[in-house]
Formats: sequence, structure tokens, C-alpha cells
Amino acid sequence: MRIYSPTLQRNNQCAFYNYLLFFFQNGQNENETSSFVRCYSNARQDFFENYLVCFVQALHYDLTTLLDQQNELDCENTDFVQMLQDFDSWGEIIELLQDGQLDSEMKQLQELSDFTNEMISANPNDLMEDASYDEQLETLDEQLQTIQNQYNGPQRKFLFDQSRQISDQIRRVIESRSFEQKRSQLAMLYGLIEYLLKQISRVQNQYQQTTQPQPRQQQQPQPQPQQRIKEQKERVIVIKDKCGDRYQQRKVSKQRVVPGNYRQNDHPVPEEVGCDIPYPQQRQPKCVVGSDIILTSSISADQPTVETEVKKLKDVNEYGFGFWMRFLTLYPEQLQTGLTDQSYFVAKLTKNQQHGDDKIGDRLLTIFQTQEQYIFSAQHDKPERKEATAAIVFGDIEAVWTYVYYSYSAFSQQAIGFYKQSNSQLVKQVTLPAAQGTPQYLRFVLGGQYFDFPGFNGQVSRPVLAIGLGTYLINEQEFLQYAISCNPQPYVAPQKLIPYQFVRDSKYVDIEDNNAPPTQEFIDLLLPDEYAVQGWFKWEETDLQENWHTMFRLSNTPIRKQQILLGERVLSAWLGKPKGGQIHFSTYSYANMKGSGNPNAHQYVQHQDQHLHWHFVYFGYSRDQRKAYAQVLFKHVHAKSLSFVNVNHFVSPKHYFYFGRERQFPVYSGFMAYLEVFFCKGSYLTNVKPALRPVPTPPPPKKRCVEGPNRIINAKYDKGPVVHVELHKDDLKDTTQYGYGFWFRYTGLAGGQYEGGRPDWSLIARLTNKKETPKDIRDGLLTIFQEKVGFFYITANNKAKKLVELAQPFGDIEGVWIYTYFSYTRYKAIAFYQIENQAPITLEAKVTHPRMEQLLFQVGGKDPQNRYYSFNGQFHRPVLRLGSGSFFDTLEEYNPFCLSCNPQPQKDCSSKGLIRAVSAKASQFNGNPVNSGDRFGTTEQYSVQGWFKWNGKTSGKDQLLFRLTSTLAGEDALNFDTLSCYFDTRDQTLNFYTYTYTDQLGSGNPEVRQIVEGKTFVKDWFHIYFAYSRKSRQADVIVEHSQGKGALSFKNVNHYVAPSLILYYGKDQLTDAFQGFIQGLNLFACDITYQPTPKPVEDCTPMKDPICLAGDQYENVSLTNIDNVVEELEKRKQLMQDKQFVLPTTQCFCFPQQGKKVIPQRQEGFLEIYDDDEEPQQQDPVEI
Repeated sequence: MRIYSPTLQRNNQCAFYNYLLFFFQNGQNENETSSFVRCYSNARQDFFENYLVCFVQALHYDLTTLLDQQNELDCENTDFVQMLQDFDSWGEIIELLQDGQLDSEMKQLQELSDFTNEMISANPNDLMEDASYDEQLETLDEQLQTIQNQYNGPQRKFLFDQSRQISDQIRRVIESRSFEQKRSQLAMLYGLIEYLLKQISRVQNQYQQTTQPQPRQQQQPQPQPQQRIKEQKERVIVIKDKCGDRYQQRKVSKQRVVPGNYRQNDHPVPEEVGCDIPYPQQRQPKCVVGSDIILTSSISADQPTVETEVKKLKDVNEYGFGFWMRFLTLYPEQLQTGLTDQSYFVAKLTKNQQHGDDKIGDRLLTIFQTQEQYIFSAQHDKPERKEATAAIVFGDIEAVWTYVYYSYSAFSQQAIGFYKQSNSQLVKQVTLPAAQGTPQYLRFVLGGQYFDFPGFNGQVSRPVLAIGLGTYLINEQEFLQYAISCNPQPYVAPQKLIPYQFVRDSKYVDIEDNNAPPTQEFIDLLLPDEYAVQGWFKWEETDLQENWHTMFRLSNTPIRKQQILLGERVLSAWLGKPKGGQIHFSTYSYANMKGSGNPNAHQYVQHQDQHLHWHFVYFGYSRDQRKAYAQVLFKHVHAKSLSFVNVNHFVSPKHYFYFGRERQFPVYSGFMAYLEVFFCKGSYLTNVKPALRPVPTPPPPKKRCVEGPNRIINAKYDKGPVVHVELHKDDLKDTTQYGYGFWFRYTGLAGGQYEGGRPDWSLIARLTNKKETPKDIRDGLLTIFQEKVGFFYITANNKAKKLVELAQPFGDIEGVWIYTYFSYTRYKAIAFYQIENQAPITLEAKVTHPRMEQLLFQVGGKDPQNRYYSFNGQFHRPVLRLGSGSFFDTLEEYNPFCLSCNPQPQKDCSSKGLIRAVSAKASQFNGNPVNSGDRFGTTEQYSVQGWFKWNGKTSGKDQLLFRLTSTLAGEDALNFDTLSCYFDTRDQTLNFYTYTYTDQLGSGNPEVRQIVEGKTFVKDWFHIYFAYSRKSRQADVIVEHSQGKGALSFKNVNHYVAPSLILYYGKDQLTDAFQGFIQGLNLFACDITYQPTPKPVEDCTPMKDPICLAGDQYENVSLTNIDNVVEELEKRKQLMQDKQFVLPTTQCFCFPQQGKKVIPQRQEGFLEIYDDDEEPQQQDPVEI
């Protein structure tokens, strides 16, 4: 139930309001008798607790009523709403304290506050990776739900709303995905918790103090508000006197407040007795307190940082304003070149409601900043309207809190400005003549752009606008007592040491990665005064070393390659060649606020080759001491240190950290470990002892031989790649070595016959970091092309932005197996090239490769844009290797780690007889090819052997005995006649044809021919042997006939390696059929031994009577010799069942049947061939 007091009388409402407001503004410090708890502590102790609640409720009601009536009363309601809100929360807390509550809630909040502070101080990596932080925070949030559940109602709105805001903020912390975001959300959470704890603690402390027994006082003095500093919310405080500059006498009524009514002798009530008392002879300056919230002002802000106005003023003769400020070059906007404009707007007081800068009253009191001084100006209307100005020169004001108070008095016709820097005891003062009348309206503007003037850049705090008697300060003593004392320097809590670890155990920085993006890290902190970089380094020697290589750089701005600006080299270190080798340290120092200074203050220590071992480097800075300190701890020599004195750094919230690589200097080569950046107090040290030491660099993994797939892969000139591998960034982490190898051999026929010769460029293999087909077909990390006269090993040189070609000429490489291994590490690429059993050749290039974000490896493959063809030939055992142990540069490594498990492919000759015992007669020749396929892979020697017999029929063209070819193309193909034999019936000659290529471009002789005269033997059985060997580069012919044996040789014959062989016999599509018989025709691969089968027997001549050949005589089959015939047939049957080749004999047994045509049965191994019209007639067959 609300207990309220009678409504205040209309004639004293304004005075009561001003009196309470004055108390509210000056009575909330915990070190004094504060708030209304202590103000009215003279109440009887046994009634106090009930009275306190009643009083707050009653006061709340009266002020609410007063607020409703303020328009009629002509009273200002500045800060009224805030007062009412505070009264609500105080009353709610007091009621809970009366009930003995809030102890457990305070304990929960304190536990949550401590854990939040622990998270803020945690290591960044641990905070983001350790899930236990968020889990514990969720547990504490669940406990906090009890407060929300318990106080969810209209009577407990303050606690419910505050706890709900804390829970919502906990959610934001847990959902944060970056360290910067999480840290910012944690800071906001900590502020919410501390605010609620502070509100409860403040009321709790005062409650406990006022409820303690106190001796009764005989006389109650009139309460005199103490001029103290109080913690304020973000607002501008306005103190004004409704009666103008005349002194308002106040006297105390004898009535006191009682529950439900005013109780006598309990409460002094001020009573206004009038506004007609003259101005007193003794001045009484006023203490005006501003909010301690720190605000920002920037040069380009289109709105003021602070702007407040006061209307309906009467007879105001004193007024002024004050605030703390600190200029920052790099915050909130970065002024890399300092104060370059002529003037910057700081603050002003105007009496015009319309915004402007060209009317009288626009600039009653103004402050501007130039490059070297603050300009105070005041409007002066007598004797003529003009503006009086004065200047206060400043020196180094970077991040220096400075208080300014500027006020005016109509009685003294003067404006006086005071200026004091926090780092000095000196108070500077300017006095200006001014006559400004008595304004009825005042507006105070602080910060932001002002028409064409850029705004003040930096921070402001505790802004106040003071109006009325006592706001005009006339000397240093009053300035210190009533301005500085009431508005102490803004308190910035010292930040705890914040470490950022960028490299832990060990990280290798690859010098070849010069084109990789800088390892840039952005750090956003609240204006630290100390920072340092430390870490372990170990240089790795390289042929690519230049004068300077980046170790690390801490910068206030992204690095640019043009002129060095102040702040680009905050703390930097490079490894350098000059002066025998050094570690070079660089920082900067500004000289004034106009952008002057030294952007590259540097010193160095000589490393004496100790940079090849692990060494510790520290570089720190302290703004308080204006010093930078560097130290290097070497392994084998004494530590070396450097001191930089009188070093002035800007205060900046933004920091960029680069390590190992940046855009301005070459990349570091070697290892880093435990690389850290520290901020805030404790960062700057002069005696550094590293707690952690890097683990010794692990030895490279033991190299081993990687075996490729044991199969032969055919690649065709007009087809895609036979091997295609894609890898992405996650697969390539820190990959600095890579290579590939395989056996390959060029063949004109392996993948398909070229048309018109071989193209200029044929891709053998490419390893590239580009996904798209490059504009330059040669582009890639490691690429091998075949050109007309040689192989080209091509590698990228990222440093020179060009490609390096290594040429390897070749001669006749048709069918020659070649092994190659092409690999890269750090600053060189090496290729091994070995022809079969010959000694390997080494090709080397000094190059650097770009960083690999992705990788594409392909073997063979035609360009989609037809700019090059695929390699035409075969591949064997392809291997792609990535990571340490992939690079080989000596024969001692090449042989065991490349060739030992990838031997040269062996010839496949497991099937010697490919086509056996073909026998046919002229009527059966249809020209269909017999294709061997690729059952034997590719072969380098082959032969055709068989028996032939011409039946005497002639034709106008050559007749085909056989044609062995390795192409299905037309007769224009070079290898159309691989091994061929044609019979010319006109002159009865045997014509033997083969071919030879003369280069790798498709040139050669398609008709290499020799002739054998056959008039004397072609009508009898004759045997032909035609063979070729690539090893001897020779084709041989042997013709065996009834008259003897003849031989021919084709010397220096070059055949393509044939992936398949095609045999035509008796006839093909272009040649007439052979008129005669073919017996026992065989095609052999690999084995070309001359092995003719026995000569076929003569045909069985038809007889009138059944006869059979026995020796040279014909005999009838009779009862006397039938047993011999049967015995002979049984022998042949057994041999056939045993699948043995049966040699022809001189005996032929005929079993004619009466009235039927009988054709002698074929014996295994040959077929007796007859023309259709010469088919023998057999009579009286003998049935067995």
C-alpha cells in the first residue's frame, strides 16, 4: 500500500524541487551522509525502517505530482525522470532488505562478476577453444534465473529487468564467434553486473548505517549539502536559480513528516519567502558535477558529442561550462599527419535557438583548437559588437587529460577561462572583456563538426553547463576548489595484462611464399599505454637471402609501400645482411601535434651467425616512461640489449601485427616459436626471462621410396588426362616440398595415330596451383612439355614473375622408356631425366614458388582450347608426393628413393604364338582382318611364318599372301605395310614390303621393298618367314621351297612400337585374293625364331577305284591291308586327343562311298585346299 504525504503547497513547490534536486546532485557519495536515507536520519530509530519506506514512496508521489504540474509552475524538470527512476529502485531494494533478502542474490551476482572478470583475463586461445568457459557461464546463468522467477512482478520491476538484461548479455557472450567480439561482450556483461551490485550495495550500506543505534542529538542542525563528487549517469548537469542572480533566503518550517502526514520536528522543509532580497556582498561559488562517462568526439562527426539547452531564463547574469578532454591523434579517427587544418571546433555557448554562426549571440563563449594552441573567444557588445579572443599555447597534449572551465559574469563584464593539464600543476588563465546582456535561452555544444570546422578528435568527460549565481569563477583557487575538485580527472581503470599468442610450438615460414598474403592480425584494444612483442626465432640459410627480411612488425595502421608514416613502425624487427649481419629494431617518435617526428627510429645488434640457432627477441614500449627497450638472447654469446629514450607514441586502439611476411619486405626464412604480443600494464620489461623455450626443430621425416601403380597407361594425343588429382587448402597446410615422377615413353601409335605429324607442344604432366587453364600454356609450378626436338621442364619463378625453362634435347625416342622425377623445395627445382639403363641427367633451376592455396596435378591431357595436345604414348608407375621428404637433389637420394621401388617396365612376351595354324583356300579369303588386340601390350619384335602354294590362276593385279599392319588407317599411313608380301602373277615374283620412320614428326618411307623370283617354285609348296626386331633395327625374310632356300635383309628399319597387330591373309580390301592355298600360317610376337612347319603333302588325287597313297605308290584298300590303315588312324586319333601338333605324313587314306563326293579329311596342322571346280570325286568309300 502506498503511503503518501499531502500535496505540497503551490507557493513552495519550486523551492522544494530545487532543494531536493540539489541534494540529489550532491548527496549520493558513499563517503558522506548521502541520499535521503542519511538526510533524514534524525527520525526516531524505532520508527525509522517504516518511515524510510514511507518517505521514499511519499517523496516519489510528490515529485510525480510536481512533474505533472511543472508546466503550470514554470519549473524545469531537468533530471526529474532520472530521480524518479532511482527512487523506484531504492524503494524496491529497501523493502527487500527489510525482509532480510538479497544476501543469496548478492552472492550469486558476485560469483558471476568474478567469473566474468576471469574470462576477460583469460588467454585468447583458451577462451575461444576451451568449452568449459561457456559451460560454466551457462551454469551461472541458470542460477540467475531464480532471481528473475522470484522477482517477476510489478513490485519488483528493477531487479527483474536488471537480471534479465544480464541473462540476455550472457547469451551474446556465448554466441560470440571471434575473440574481439567475445571480449567486447564480456566487458558489457561485467558492467551490467557491477552496476546492479553497486546499486544494491550502496543502499544496503546506507541502510545498515542508519539502522544502527545512534545517540539522540539535542539539536538538529539545518542540513547543508556537501559539495562532493558523485557518480553520475551520462547527462549534462544544469544548475540554475529561478530567482535570477538575487540571493534567495530560505528558512525552515517547524513542521515534520509523520507516516501518512508531515510529522512535527522530523523534517526541515525549506520555504521560499520571496525573490526581492538584494545580491549579497559575499560571493558563494557553486560546485557543479558532470557525468564521469567518457565520450568520444571526432573530426568528421556530423552530430555534437554533447548538446543541451535551457529555456525561459530570467535575469541570468552568470553562466559557464567546463569539461575534461584529451586529444588523440589516432582515435576515434586516425590523423596520420597530425593537425593539418587551421582550426578545430571544441565547444561553444550560444543564446540563439536557431543554429548558425553568423549572428550576434551565436558565439557567446567558444573554444577552438589550432595546431599549437586553444583559442578562447567571447562576444563583447561594448563599445561595439566584436569578438574578444585569447590563446593558451599547448605542447605535447597527446592523450593528456586537460580540464577547461570557461564562465562569464554580467556584473564584472568579463569572461574568464581556466586550463589545466593533468600532468602539470600549472593553471593557465585567460581573461576577456565581454558584455553579453541577460540571455533567456542558452545552448551548450561540445565536440563534433561545426559548420566548416572539423571537430575535436579525442575524448571528453564530465561536461557541465552552469547557470546562475556562483557559476562564475574568478581565480585559480576557486577553479581548483569548485571546478577541479568537483570534477576530478576521469578514472580509467588500469587494464590487466592481455597476451595474444600467434605462434605456439613452432611454425616454419617459407621464403618462397613471397607472394602469399601478409600474416596480418588485427587487434582492437582500449588505448593501451604499454605493449611488447617477444618470441623465438631461428633463421634457415637460403640462396634467396636479400638485405632485409621481416621478423615482425606491430603497426597502428596497415602498411603502405609509399612514404613511411608515423605509427607504421610501432615495434618492428628485421633480419639484415648489412654490417656483417644484424637484427634491426625500429620504432617511431612524434615531435608535435602537427605530424612531425621520426617515423623510423632504429638501432641494431650484430647476430654473429647466432641467428642460425634458436634466439629470443623482446621489444617493448612504455608511454609513461617514454622508452622502448629491445633485448636479444643468443645461444652462444651474451645477451644484447638496446634502449630507445624520449620516444613518443600515439595512443591507439587499433594495432596490426605482421610476422614472417608483409608486403614491404621479403619473407623470413626459418622457424618461429612462442611468438606473443602483450598489451597494457606489465608488458614493458627491461629484464626479460622467457618462461618457454622452443622444442628443438624435429628432424625431417625419413625419406622413403613411394611405389606407383604397376600398370601401363596409354595416353592419346586428342584425349583428356590419364591422371587427375585436385587438392585444396586444408590438404596443403605448410606444404613446402612437392614433386612427381613416372616412367613414360613416346610412341607414335600407343594412343592413336597422329594425323599430319606430331603437334608443336604436347603436355606430359603439370603440377599447378591454379584451377583455371592458364593463359600461358607453360604456366605451372612444375610442368613438363614435349616439343619437336626435346623435352622442356618448366617451373615458376614467383620472385621474378616469369617462367624458367630447362630444355632436354632428344633423338629417336620412339618406344624408349624414360624415367623422370621433378621436385621443388624452398628456393630450387630439380628434375632427373634417365633413359632406360643410361646414367641420369640432372636439371636445376633457382626459383621461388608462390604459396599453394590449391593444387592440380594431371598427367597427359589435351588443352580444352586446342592450344596443345596430350602426350601420345604410355605411362608407368606415376607418383605424386607432397610434404617433407618429397624433394631430391642428389643421385644418392634419387636412386634409392625413386627408382628402387619403381623399376623399368618389362616386356610382356608371355604369349608367343598369337595366331596359329591359319589354313584356307582361295574361296575362303574374305579380307577380314585378324586383330591381335593389345593382349601383349606393346611389342618390339614380331614375325609371320607359313606355307603357300599358287594354283596357277593369274590376275591383272598383285595378289595378297599376307599383310601385317599396326594401323587401321588407309594406305597412306606410314605403317600401312608393316610386314607384307604380295604375289605378282604377271612375272611370278614375291614382293616383300616394310616401312621405316626417319624422325618423330611423321616422316619416313612407307614402301621399303625387296623381290624374290618365284617362277620355279610357286606352284609347289613354299615357306615364307618375315620378321622384324627393333633391337637390331632389321627385318629379315627367308623363303624355303622345293629348289632350296633364299634370304633377304632390310637394314636400318625403324618401326613404331605397336600396341596391337592386325593380320590380313589371302585378301584385304585393297588387293586381289591369292589364288592358291595357305597352310599353317602363324603370327608370333616377342619370339622371332625361324621355325617352319613341315611341308604340306600333296593333294589326294581322285581315282576311279578307291586307292591310297603309300610312299610313292597308290594301292587299293583291301581286306589284306585294312588292319594297317586302322592302326595308323588310331595313332593319329591318340595324338589329336593329346592335343599335340601332328606333322603331315606321306600317307593319305581314302574311304570313298559309292555315288557320293568325298573330300579327304583334314589332318591336324594343315588344311587341304581345293578350288570349287576341282573338288575330287571319290567312289566306293570304305566305311570303318
